[in-house]
Amino acid sequence: TLLIAGCGTGIDAHYLKKDYSPGKMCLSDIKLEALDKPRSHFQNENYICADNRRLPFKDESFDYVYVAGSLHHLQQPYLGLYELLRVAGHGLLVVEPHDSRLTRLFEQLGWAQRYEPAHGNYVFRFNKRDVEKTCRALFLKFDAVRFFATHRVARSTFGFIGLKILNGLANTFHPSSGNTIAFLIEKNKIVPPELAARRK
Repeated sequence: TLLIAGCGTGIDAHYLKKDYSPGKMCLSDIKLEALDKPRSHFQNENYICADNRRLPFKDESFDYVYVAGSLHHLQQPYLGLYELLRVAGHGLLVVEPHDSRLTRLFEQLGWAQRYEPAHGNYVFRFNKRDVEKTCRALFLKFDAVRFFATHRVARSTFGFIGLKILNGLANTFHPSSGNTIAFLIEKNKIVPPELAARRK
């Protein structure tokens, strides 16, 4: 079972269903009207209008939870992260903007947004170290990858192709400076060796 939190247009649901064939999906979004489009493509799934910071589900209601490009809109993104972890039985997969040195430079130059006027929020960017500290505090395993994602910011097909080529080169030589981070948090508790020794 899979919860897709902040499902938006449903594009992620399309690929997750196509490539991983989850048994049952539940799609959520904070705006009721946002569920109309995915509902038109996936009639047999469950839908709920919900805030990622206060989900109306019991603990571990889903095997996995997936969220992409949604937590950075929240004023309390880590509250959303903990809440999504709460309802995940096996793991939480997150894809969000990455807080890299390059992104911070782009912010200073005005090439990357600090705020999103359309949504009225600060763009909260995650980094690997913050994810690591969060998971260590909860005694959970995690894995993270950073990369350059291609956005449709180019004004022509030629420009978009050029951007994809540049992104490909950047991902080959220095993906850790990328604008996107994806991380999986597994719900298997791990006891650090330092604490295991104390318990004996």
